Amino acid sequence: MESWVLSSLHKIYPDAAPAGDYTRLTGLRNEALSFQIAFRHDGDPLPAYTRIDAALPVSAYRVDYLPLLEGKNAGSDGGEECTGAGLYPDVLRPRLPQPPMEAEGPLWFEQGERHLLTAVRCWQSLWLTINEEGAALPAGEYPVTVRFYARSGQTLLAEQTVTVTLLPALLPPQKLWYTNWFHADCMADSHRVALFGEEFFRILHSYAHVAAVHGMNTFLLPAFTPPLDTPVGGERATAQLVGVRVDTAQGERQYSFDFSLMERYIRVCLEAGITRFEHSHFFTQWGAQYAPKVVGTQDGAEKRLFGWDTPAAEGEYPRFLRQYIPALRAFLRTLGLEQRVLFHISDEPPADSLADYAAARAVVEPLLRGCTVGDALSDYAYYQQGLTQTPIVSTTAIEPFLGRCEDLWCYYTGASLQNGLSNRVISLPSVRNRVLGMQMYRYGIRGFLEWGYNYTYSRLSHGFDNPASFPGLYDMTNGGAFIVYPDHRGGAAFPSIRLKVFAEGVQDMRALEALEALTGREAVCAQLDRLFGGQLTFHSCPASADALLAVRQAVNCAIAAACEKKGVSS
Repeated sequence: MESWVLSSLHKIYPDAAPAGDYTRLTGLRNEALSFQIAFRHDGDPLPAYTRIDAALPVSAYRVDYLPLLEGKNAGSDGGEECTGAGLYPDVLRPRLPQPPMEAEGPLWFEQGERHLLTAVRCWQSLWLTINEEGAALPAGEYPVTVRFYARSGQTLLAEQTVTVTLLPALLPPQKLWYTNWFHADCMADSHRVALFGEEFFRILHSYAHVAAVHGMNTFLLPAFTPPLDTPVGGERATAQLVGVRVDTAQGERQYSFDFSLMERYIRVCLEAGITRFEHSHFFTQWGAQYAPKVVGTQDGAEKRLFGWDTPAAEGEYPRFLRQYIPALRAFLRTLGLEQRVLFHISDEPPADSLADYAAARAVVEPLLRGCTVGDALSDYAYYQQGLTQTPIVSTTAIEPFLGRCEDLWCYYTGASLQNGLSNRVISLPSVRNRVLGMQMYRYGIRGFLEWGYNYTYSRLSHGFDNPASFPGLYDMTNGGAFIVYPDHRGGAAFPSIRLKVFAEGVQDMRALEALEALTGREAVCAQLDRLFGGQLTFHSCPASADALLAVRQAVNCAIAAACEKKGVSS
């Protein structure tokens, strides 16, 4: 059996695997480090199993392939690795670390293993992540050996050893707020469970844990049905965590709120490792003209209280918010979370909606003083006119904000593919995904937002599909709407190559912060610019995986040298 060790930034396609020698990995003591072993067998299909020998914690995954009808993305700069129809690697199906072996006739099987391996003439790959949970391990050199055996006769087929070097330094705690929007209705539909039922919360823990392990520390809180990707006048399934009761005995409506379901949701996420949240938008998308769907109990019956027929900034809805937001903040304070929640007004308001956005903001601004309030928007006028202190700006339009905003976030969509911009769509090289971490460090970006963690509908919430079988479900932006895959049998989330590579970018950002603590920010930025051959910008795209890996290795060497100078040894 033929095999190669490749980095996490190489993609192995069935008909091609890059040759190379990537048998050394270097990182910090609490850093997750990934590599791949590409394998093929030039003969009849050969059922196989693996054994891993390592003194470090190792997580193993089988890389599975997705059928893309077209790899070329609309509006892209032509930077895709492949553009035609074919099989593209992305799904990571977890394998048991060292399951017991048992003979069944002439064949040996890994007991309890769902995701078996069979070597064929096409290339496949095994993905391995060292220290996935980010524990602080002792510095030193560690060999990690992976052996492939035939299930028939237990013959050794291939063996690869990777040497992992952990430097005597730690990644600092993550400062970056990082969110991909979790869509509760999509998860419920994908797993065929009731929204906010017992099975829902069991599965939610998996989705939240997969997020947290990969640096996604912020999770969308659907207090009311998020007004996202919804046609005007239409509705998505009610996904509302806050119970609302209306009392009209005194003439004017008085509202009371039940936060018990929200508390359960939050506690599941906290237990899974999430540390921050973002409240669903207070007003509708693309202009803030209307209220989101809010249901409640009035006169003993559940009914829709607000929605597309409710003006945003006048009438009853502002009165509702003046009662709701103080009650919400009091509830969040009891959990110690008030300063760990991002609040939203409206998503992606266009340039001609300044007046509507300003009116909506005027309703909630007095109620949210002292809180973090930010929205995805790209017109500099919103910041210039003081309508937001935390702009979340598309990478396609971020230049006017750079150096002028203290609390700047960035975002992209599956359409942000021009002029070398970073993106995570499936057919782009992984280097285009990971480089954003260094770019965010260089410009002091405080947060990153992407709208799809697990979105499984098409545009405006029409249709439904399994992203593993039809990854182009959202207007053929392959992977723009999701970064995990539903495990239908296990009731869990499968991670993806793209999720892991973006997490490596976040670790790059933290490594640069570690170096900054040793040498100063000015020196680190100057070194980054030198390593990129000129000032690093959001359009700087390394020519290859090796080029970006060389930048990170230079950062590692600088950290090691600074640690040695300061006498740090473990």
